[in-house]
Amino acid sequence: MGSAEVRHGRSRLQVTLLQPRPAGSSRGQRLGPAGFALLLLMALTLAALVPAPATAQAPPGFVGTQALTDPTDEEFRRLGSAGITTYRHNIVWRYVEGHRGHYAWARYDRLFARAARKGVRVMPVLVGSPRWANRDVHHPPTTYEGRQAYYRFVGAVVKRYGPTGQLWKTQPRASAAFAARNFQIWNEPNLPNWWNDDPDPVEYVRLLKGAAREARMASPAAEIVMAGIPETRHPRVISIASFLRSVYRVPGAREAFDYVAVHPYARTPTQVVDLVERTRAAVNAGGDRETKIWVTEFGWATGGGHPDFSVSSARQASYLRSTLRELLSRRGSLGVRGALWYLFRDSPELGSWQSRTGLRTASDAAKPAWRALVDIARPTR
Repeated sequence: MGSAEVRHGRSRLQVTLLQPRPAGSSRGQRLGPAGFALLLLMALTLAALVPAPATAQAPPGFVGTQALTDPTDEEFRRLGSAGITTYRHNIVWRYVEGHRGHYAWARYDRLFARAARKGVRVMPVLVGSPRWANRDVHHPPTTYEGRQAYYRFVGAVVKRYGPTGQLWKTQPRASAAFAARNFQIWNEPNLPNWWNDDPDPVEYVRLLKGAAREARMASPAAEIVMAGIPETRHPRVISIASFLRSVYRVPGAREAFDYVAVHPYARTPTQVVDLVERTRAAVNAGGDRETKIWVTEFGWATGGGHPDFSVSSARQASYLRSTLRELLSRRGSLGVRGALWYLFRDSPELGSWQSRTGLRTASDAAKPAWRALVDIARPTR
């Protein structure tokens, strides 16, 4: 007796076959070449009936994206109908409170309302100091008065767009179901260009704690997401592990957030997942095994000339698919809450690689990566 293993996709069918016996064998009857060929054909036919495994399907809200400019109503419709229902967006403090004490909400009211009407939930990232709080608008406030103003801004955002926000009182009930829940406090504070040229985890925790306090006072249902942390080779950047180790050493830090976030940009999908693994290890080492991780940015560009992050359109799609499949298959062990692709579409200013990571071109042509994401995100019927 023998067996033949026939593979179909990732399925495997093992079929026992009678092998031709040497002449003169006294055990059983010899199966001739024609009979053996017939059984092999039957095995192959049976294998063809075994369905290939479906593309790994993401749970609702797991996959998402963001853009550098505000999406149109049609773009939100496209995202929502594709099942890409988490949209990360910078709520820029200086745009809201350019004049101290005066909040301007019109732009963001339109954005949140458009998204919610199409079944998309916005994850706000609260960044961008007004010039009266910091002369460099990419950096957080450094004075006591500036920090207190930032905390009030965070609370005001939650009061307007959170689970019981003021905006939803003027919108249809269906839209209110997509009120913001997760609020991300600042961006990439382990990089000099986002943290006063000198990253400081202890100072970040101070900002995080004050912001979380105001957000939860505005709505107890608000969930606080730490700023996304990337890993780079720059000598002044604090690594993911070192940054999180310092965060967990600060008394009361753990109570200030509901999720850790990471920006695992890397050359290959394997290296992306490795960075998520390192993040999980650092969180666990802080005694925080239950806290889940948001991958709030990852991606590859189809231009820009970066040696690590610029790839062909076909490879971009392949890398997206491989990364999400691996994160989905390991979301339990790694504690991954979701993964957001950077960006939804290329920026019209096609300079750096970061502006070429879109799922769609600046002229709105779909790249292969768009279809790859839709295949994973779209709910099964």
